Amino acid sequence: MRAWIAGLCVLPLLWCVPAQAQAQVSQERALALEGQLRDWLAAVLGPRVELGERPVRLSAEDGRYALELPVMHAGTLALDGPPLTAVLRPLDAGRWALDEVKLPSPLHIATELPGGATADWTVTLTGQQAHAIIDPSLATTSTWDAETSASDLVSHSPARQRHNSAGPAVSHVVWQPAGEGRVDLTAESSGRDLAGASVLPDGRAVTFAAARWHLSSHMDALKPTSLPPLLRAALALGPLGQALREVAPAGATPARSAFVAAANNLLDGMRDLMGGFAEVTEIDDARMIAGPMEAVLHRMLFGARMAAPDGRLALRFDLGLDGIDSPSLPPGPLHTYLPRHIALSPRAGGVKTADVTDMLQAMAAGTDPQPAVTRMLEDGPLLLGIDNLAADFGPASLAGSGELRVAAPDSVSGQARITMTGLDALIRDARSVPMLKQALPMLIFLKGIGEPQGAATVWLITYGDHHVSINGTDLSQMLPGMK
Repeated sequence: MRAWIAGLCVLPLLWCVPAQAQAQVSQERALALEGQLRDWLAAVLGPRVELGERPVRLSAEDGRYALELPVMHAGTLALDGPPLTAVLRPLDAGRWALDEVKLPSPLHIATELPGGATADWTVTLTGQQAHAIIDPSLATTSTWDAETSASDLVSHSPARQRHNSAGPAVSHVVWQPAGEGRVDLTAESSGRDLAGASVLPDGRAVTFAAARWHLSSHMDALKPTSLPPLLRAALALGPLGQALREVAPAGATPARSAFVAAANNLLDGMRDLMGGFAEVTEIDDARMIAGPMEAVLHRMLFGARMAAPDGRLALRFDLGLDGIDSPSLPPGPLHTYLPRHIALSPRAGGVKTADVTDMLQAMAAGTDPQPAVTRMLEDGPLLLGIDNLAADFGPASLAGSGELRVAAPDSVSGQARITMTGLDALIRDARSVPMLKQALPMLIFLKGIGEPQGAATVWLITYGDHHVSINGTDLSQMLPGMK
């Protein structure tokens, strides 16, 4: 589903393939390119990846190069499968074409978990067709297009066994020059016939299916040269974390020092990795079955956005569920009041990204993060909000938004606005439906404290100096921990 992951597999070629593509194709040239690519891989991946004698194999054939990239072991991951293969053709203006790209399939991945247990995954791609145009100079647009007729993922771990599959899928990825050695990456991917089945440790089976899916994502001002050190740091963290668990005792040890150094390298590399990120996933006509329970959804939407305007964090998530139903629920109040629509958009921001990184580095080092947290809030404040909250249930519908400002651990303020329509009908139902009668006192209280605005009831909630009020009425004495 994530087209940009496949695209990022090709992205390194944007800066590691020499730009002198106009040179005559020859076996001598193939061996020279092979050596350059091997040196580049060794520099990028570091000692955690076993390259072997020929991690890249190139041969000249009919005015083009046949590329073969054998599967390598990476850190704590053991990989086994056929090599990645492609045909590499020189184009004008220093660009290259990658044709007939085939990712390793089936690809088997295994790793050891804490405690000696193992987990493994097998990925199989059927009907692969992929093509790319790349410009190592980043002066012009580069693209990646791929499709598969089917894909499968089988995994085993102590927690569960899982089998996921998908039908036909297509993806399109574009790297657009953004200046100063950066690129804007945009990816679109879609497919149909998703299916998943899991077996939990207690033997229960959970299945999932969906008719269609679509993914769109964008990375703004991505810095490709930041990826190699990030990859080396990520590869180092796995085995270092395992060594740290094995020595166990707290305090300064070589294992802990090495782990902290790798974590710091990873976090430092992320400081200037990109300008922002956005992704939206949509899944249509989904069905989930867990034991006797069954749920169906007309559409699911998951979104995430991250940016750092003026060096300050701006993070938002979006969740949308529409057409919710449960055929396993019998007719009655439970089925009637099942929400048919839910939307939620939480966000966080306001603080400096540099302060957030300092806090994470303190946590990774095992030191007290409180000084970093205090500095982060002083430079902030931290803003926590919900831009959109919506739900409907039976005759009622709810909408709301709000924000909290955290300037210090003991300095928190905020407000929220919540609106409901259909409250009177909900109260009438609560008087006559036994299942709802327990909620009747609270519904009557909410109506009494609410402010009528046409057909809606509105609650304006404010918080500050340890006091909570709703529509101007102070409720602090009714709530624990309030003055």
